[in-house]
Amino acid sequence: MVSNLIIREKALFKNLNSTLTKLMASLREHIKDKNHINKIHFVIEEILVNIISYSFTESEVGYFEVSLNMDSPNKIMVKIIDNGIFFNLIKKEDADISLPLIRRGTGGLGIHLLKRFVDEIYYQRINNKNILTLTFSNISNKCLI
Repeated sequence: MVSNLIIREKALFKNLNSTLTKLMASLREHIKDKNHINKIHFVIEEILVNIISYSFTESEVGYFEVSLNMDSPNKIMVKIIDNGIFFNLIKKEDADISLPLIRRGTGGLGIHLLKRFVDEIYYQRINNKNILTLTFSNISNKCLI
């Protein structure tokens, strides 16, 4: 299985749905397990929503780029690049899900969950760009070959 897809868009909510639709269509060509597709969808959507919502000032319009690499039948790599403010989600403290809802602060639950869905997360900041590489592994029995 060799398949790669790169999508680059302005970081605007109006571009979110079309980006996710294209990415998921490509994934569905290679993965038959809907649960795995849903996890990947959740992770990508959570990251893109955070980029669009928090990475730029109101007067700025930045971009995001999402690439899928499906060169291996048991691994999918997703790379997300944006030119927004520095944000390393790996260092973001996990939400304390042991606390009652009323005592939890707002935010952080999406990042907490996505960290559980991804097998490997790698972050770099290069040339004022956030580069996040996500690896989803152990899907060999779920791929169409």
